[in-house]
This record gives sequence, C-alpha cells and structure tokens, in this order.
Amino acid sequence: MAMASSNAENLFFSSAADILEIDGADGSVKFRETPDWSSLKAFALLVMMENSFSAPVGMDEFAEMSTLGDLYRRAVKALVARTTMLDISSLGDNPRYGDPPEWDSVNHIRIVMEMESLFGVRYQAQRIPELLSLDELAKQ
Repeated sequence: MAMASSNAENLFFSSAADILEIDGADGSVKFRETPDWSSLKAFALLVMMENSFSAPVGMDEFAEMSTLGDLYRRAVKALVARTTMLDISSLGDNPRYGDPPEWDSVNHIRIVMEMESLFGVRYQAQRIPELLSLDELAKQ
C-alpha cells in the first residue's frame, strides 16, 4: 500500500480540522456532522479548496460530498488536472498513469512532487512507482 510517511502532517486535513474546530481529521470525517456545523464552515471549506488547494468545488458537487475524503480526492484530482494541463471534467473517476496519455513519466514525477509540496506528504522513493492512479494518490 502506497502510504505517505507517518511523520509528515497532511496540510489538507490539518487545515480542514482548523476550519471545523476539531482535534485532528482524516478522510472519514463527515464534515456536516461535526459540532457546530454551519454555513460559515461550509463556506470556509469551499474557500480552502479554491485558495489553498486550487480545487474549486461547485455547490451541486459540494452537496453530493459528505466526508473530508471526498474533498481531498477532489483536491488531488484538481492537482492531476493542472499538472497534465487537462480540464478536470475530462478526467474519469480514477485517472491513472497513461490514461490520460498526458499522465506520462515526466508528469508522474511532477504530480508526486506537487503532492508533497501542496499537501505536505512525503513518499518513500521506492513507493513512487506504485502511485499510479488517483485512488493510490488519494490514500491517506
């Protein structure tokens, strides 16, 4: 399993925990079920997605999401789209190395480097060849 090293804090979940005013967060957190959930916290999550992770989310799409994992996956997908210079809507549910063709070896390394930079995760070098899909990249 291609996991980020445990000593690196994922900036996405840390930022979301701050917004939700909870101690720690991971992909399983159902943000609408957190204490004192409000439209202000929803707005703050949307602003975080757009400003901090360059992954704007429309209201209809946000309404279908229920966990921080859903938001994180969207942020990772936006990173893949930016790196491959494709529109996010052109990517399938689980884009992977080689499909789309723009996800080539050079962009693969760029995607991993951007994941480390943007999200603060660190991957062991021998694990990088295993991070071949959105599903693998978005694992926590």
